[in-house]
Parts: sequence; C-alpha cells; structure tokens
Amino acid sequence: MLMQPSVTRTPWPHSFVMLLEFLAVVLVLFYLVRKVCMRRMVELAEQIPGPKTLPFIGNGLEFGTNTKDVFRSVMRLMKRYPSISRYWLGDKLLIMLVDREFIEHFFIMDRWTCDQRPFAIKAYYKNNYNSIATQRLFRCHYNIHRNDPIPSAHDAIKIWIQNFEVSGSALKKKSPGKQRSVCTQENINAVRVAMIRSPKRSASRHAISLGLSNTSIPRILHKGLHMHPYKIQVVQTLKDADKVNRNTFRQQFWDLNINDDIVHNMLMSDEAHFHLSGYVNKQNFRYWSPTNP
Repeated sequence: MLMQPSVTRTPWPHSFVMLLEFLAVVLVLFYLVRKVCMRRMVELAEQIPGPKTLPFIGNGLEFGTNTKDVFRSVMRLMKRYPSISRYWLGDKLLIMLVDREFIEHFFIMDRWTCDQRPFAIKAYYKNNYNSIATQRLFRCHYNIHRNDPIPSAHDAIKIWIQNFEVSGSALKKKSPGKQRSVCTQENINAVRVAMIRSPKRSASRHAISLGLSNTSIPRILHKGLHMHPYKIQVVQTLKDADKVNRNTFRQQFWDLNINDDIVHNMLMSDEAHFHLSGYVNKQNFRYWSPTNP
C-alpha cells in the first residue's frame, strides 16, 4: 500500500496574530473617533435620503469600478432619488443635487437674509468694532448650532460693513459690467471716413486696416453710424412688350393640344451664373448704408 504523505499546517506566528488584532482594534477605534468627531455632520446627512451606508467604505460599492459602471450607477441613483441624495465614500460626504430648486437654494440664493445682515452690522458697532463678539451674538441671537456656519469675520462681516459705510446698504452693488472701449467717438469717425473713402471694401478689410476686430466694425456700423447691411438682389425689369410676349407664348402653348404625356416629356431648368471677378458676386457682397439703396 502506498502511504500518502501527511500535510502539516504550520500555525501562524503568535506575533503576527497579535499584529492583526492590534490593527483591527486600531481601525475600530479610528472609526469610532471619526464618527464621534463627525457626529453633527452625520446627523445632518441622515436627514438627506440615500442608500444604506456600510462601515469604513460607505457607499463605495454603489458606483462600481470602471467608468461605465459609475455612469450607470449615477443614472440609476438619479431615478431613485430625483431631488437630492447623499453618499459616503469613506469619511467623505458627497451630496448629489438633481432638482433645480435645490440647486438654486444651495448655490444661487444668498445664504444670509436681509434681517441677519443689519443685525450683524449693529452688533459690530455696539461691540466696539469687534468681529469675534459679533459672531458670538449672531450665533446666540439666531440659535445657530456651534458646528453650523456663521458669517466669517474677515469676509462676510467686513464686506457688509464696507458696503454699509459706502452706500448705506449691506447688499453688494451690481457691477455695471465691462466698459466697452471700442465704440469711442474716435473709432466711429475713423470707420466713417474709411467707409466713405473705400465703400467697396468689405468690413473685414476695414477691420484689418483700422486695427480693430471683426466684431467691432459691425458693432460700430450698427450702433455708431446706424447703418445696415443690404444684399444685392437681381430682378428683371418688366416692360410693356413683355406683357404682349407672355400672352403670345401662352396662346402658342395652348395651341399645342397638350395631353397628359407631354408633361413627362418637358424639360425645365433654372440656371444661375456667379462670377468671381469682373462682375459683382451678390452672394458675399453687402452694401452698408443707413437707408435702403
């Protein structure tokens, strides 16, 4: 009889087992400490709908591994949560906004109301221009949690005070926009002289010669000189003899005893000739004038 060799398994070293136990304890303690430190954020995040969260990895398994799986998972989650949803990737909180109203609330609308700004300005002056004391009164007056945001001392409150001292209002003035420096009287006069001197030159050629952009010349012609581009249309001049010729052709055509088959044997054509030199190419020619020529 053949004797099968016995397989003996060597046990793991005791030090290696202790290392695994130590790492497990460290991970559990780290998880509990992070959860305690982020208690306020976790409480707020639980109020937002979302899938079930697993310890340590969060919702990482919901999105897959490759790009296609991530895209499909996002589309599936958008259908499941059509307005707002939250996801945890480890200890990182991700909030996905889908509904337009939520997006306007978080990004477009201002965080602080018109009643809160005057209160902060009054508290700033009452506390001898102390921003830190103003923040404390603001938090106590509006009963804001210690982990929730309040107006920053060096950004929000300082800007409100500057706006109030300049304009008497805490609201930020709307910017008048970028001042256009192209439509000046000097450029308008230069374009007027160039159009009178070379009326057959195109607007792009005038832009190159005057050192202006291709968009500035049409803007000056429209707004500064009140001109409009007119396209040449070639029409036929009708004379008195044309009416007689038309009636004669109509009668001759009628005398041919037209039947149903003649329609299929007729050849009709419409030709157009365009010349690149020697004649006006009406396809790319524009005549700038304040009135219709």
